[in-house]
Amino acid sequence: MVEQRLSLITLGAENITQLSNFYTDIFGWQPLPASNKDITFFHLNGFQLAIFSRKALAEDAQISPKG
Repeated sequence: MVEQRLSLITLGAENITQLSNFYTDIFGWQPLPASNKDITFFHLNGFQLAIFSRKALAEDAQISPKG
């Protein structure tokens, strides 16, 4: 049986900067150098957290951004 591992979690946010600042200010997490105005990455104990535009994430998944 193949061992399953989680390596990336992506959150869709209405305001990427605001949510990124929350994780930076409250938890002290530092964005990875690959982060930019359209996406923020944080490295956490063996996986990455990505914060991406809710609208763009929904478009990528071909679903409504309203859920």
